[in-house]
Amino acid sequence: QISEMAETQNIFPEILRNQTFFYGKDFSGVINVPFALRPMPFPRNHFDHAVSLAPLFNTLIMRICDDPQWLIQALDQVAKIDDFVGHLLDLYRTVLSEGVEPRLVGVFRSDYMLTPLHPRDPQQRLPVGEEEMVMRQVEINTISSSFISHGTSVFNLHHRRNPAVPANEALPKVAAALVQAHQAFCQALDPADGRVEPVFVLVGQPGERNLFDQRLLLDRIEAAGVRTMILTMEQVATRGSLDAHKRLILSDPTRPATAAPLAVSVCYLRCGYTPKDYISPKCWEARLLMERSRAWKCPTLGAQLAGCKRIQELLAQPGVVERFMGSDPAGCAALRSVFAAFYPLEKETYSSTLAMVRAQPLRYVLKPQREGGGNNFYGPVMVDLLTRCTTDPARVSEACPHLHSFTLMERLWPPRVPTILARDFRFFDDVQPQPQPQSQPQPQPQSRPQPPLRVLSLGDRGSSGPRAGPPQQHGAQRPLGTGRLRTNRCGSRVGHFLNSDRFAKYGGAQ
Repeated sequence: QISEMAETQNIFPEILRNQTFFYGKDFSGVINVPFALRPMPFPRNHFDHAVSLAPLFNTLIMRICDDPQWLIQALDQVAKIDDFVGHLLDLYRTVLSEGVEPRLVGVFRSDYMLTPLHPRDPQQRLPVGEEEMVMRQVEINTISSSFISHGTSVFNLHHRRNPAVPANEALPKVAAALVQAHQAFCQALDPADGRVEPVFVLVGQPGERNLFDQRLLLDRIEAAGVRTMILTMEQVATRGSLDAHKRLILSDPTRPATAAPLAVSVCYLRCGYTPKDYISPKCWEARLLMERSRAWKCPTLGAQLAGCKRIQELLAQPGVVERFMGSDPAGCAALRSVFAAFYPLEKETYSSTLAMVRAQPLRYVLKPQREGGGNNFYGPVMVDLLTRCTTDPARVSEACPHLHSFTLMERLWPPRVPTILARDFRFFDDVQPQPQPQSQPQPQPQSRPQPPLRVLSLGDRGSSGPRAGPPQQHGAQRPLGTGRLRTNRCGSRVGHFLNSDRFAKYGGAQ
């Protein structure tokens, strides 16, 4: 541990001493992305299985996108309750009715955790190798799949220490897929439609914190000779318009009058997955504008909706995977081998489901139809929320009308992995987690219980550096020493089928 810290600590003082400028902006307040100094041990058979599943999940998502009527029906009840999903589904119906050809670039990330095969006390997490584990899928991300660049960077760090660490090629492969989409747009341009200059647009959040993960990817794309640009959704709505040939044209008063107008080749969304990204009606206008255009979308509305928790729940039901992958029985079995258990929240079975959750609350997690982390309900808060919906099956829908907007899933308990974490220019080691509190807090999205942290070293960053004293507990994070296996695969293709920021409130939780 000492040798590892000594080597890495030499990096941080250089960053701290220099007021560095990147890409014309002052990043004197920059902090390092959190990372572990050691790779996480992961059984080789499970790792190889996850890699082999990537093209199967890609195909599954693509085929769901090819069946818009099934997708609409699957999310219809959720859309009536959840305004955000409802608004996305309304836009989806609009572009389908207009016959818009979906041009999808799929960059999907499937997240996995190890969890014990045999039931036991979930909080008694043992190190890897001390009990039989199975791999379960946490979720599949179909929009704004992040850490493409940082995942590759961390691999480089770990590979230097241990050459046996498997390669992570997410950055070059995702960049190649996005460049391929840009080239497809350029090749399809008709000179008779008028001269344009294609530009790749990353659509991001205002004040983006995860900037370098995006910037490293754009550097790769620019190295292929592609012009890139970063815009917010409001800027797309303000500057963008469709010409007669459905090309998304961006206005630019600084360009000479004789210059060819800018036409968006690819709309790469690193936002749009949460209601907070739609800060004004212009954001919704931008989403519809992009979807109607001839630009390639990463993702389309259909692909984003295919990543909803409700779809994950339906896929776990008998016969649903086979509906889309029936020609590949072995593939269906492989996909099902990593599905977690889901428990429908229906009137007819609600009493028995609630009794099951009350008896063993640590074995379940309640998920809303949200992305981005920090939205789930656990333990006493989950039980309280479900209890308030009433145990009377005849009144469940009346008392808790937004029940369909939640998904009840098996909770996963990965093994403990000793490590050293670098965060906020400080190093922490992992100690035993404290038991979960038994109090009854107000229902609100919870993170998993956070263990105490022990500071191993502190950097002096002055006014912009970390606070003096003990480290702060960071919310909405997994416990240190546990983690997910994330696999990135990507592909691009053209589809050929026809084509109030308010979350349902209940019990004080939003």
